[in-house]
Amino acid sequence: MVVRKKKKTTKMLGRRYRGTGHRNATRAGHRGGRGLAGTGKRADQKKPSIWKNKKYFSGRDFKPTHFKKPVTINLRDLPILIENKGLTPDKSGFITLDLTSEGFDKLLGKGNINLKLKVKVASATQKAIDKIKAVGGEVELLNANIDSDEFEENAEIEE
Repeated sequence: MVVRKKKKTTKMLGRRYRGTGHRNATRAGHRGGRGLAGTGKRADQKKPSIWKNKKYFSGRDFKPTHFKKPVTINLRDLPILIENKGLTPDKSGFITLDLTSEGFDKLLGKGNINLKLKVKVASATQKAIDKIKAVGGEVELLNANIDSDEFEENAEIEE
């Protein structure tokens, strides 16, 4: 069944108050503003419910710009990347791949790989490192963090 009814927005064009009875009813001024306006968020008009609720002004929608999600790549995507770049094995049989220059920050372990690779990457999961080493490859981590156990052993040696 076809409904032949115009939308209210088009019906009310040209009308002075658009069916509301007075001028401000179609704007934010009628409801005291937009967003948190009119909630008594400032000065003496603060409501007790706002005083108690610590999350009211928490900035929950704020996302800092310096916390960016790392650009990741999975193991299953490496053969495609190697093919697109036209990389070939060197004399020792390794294919050298620098993921940081390709714009990737982290190597993930999803999928399998059967190529001997030398991979340079900022960080990688343990699963990805194990899979590459199982085939006979190497992973060079540029942002390698020292574990607390290794740090304690190194401190004892230096003393």
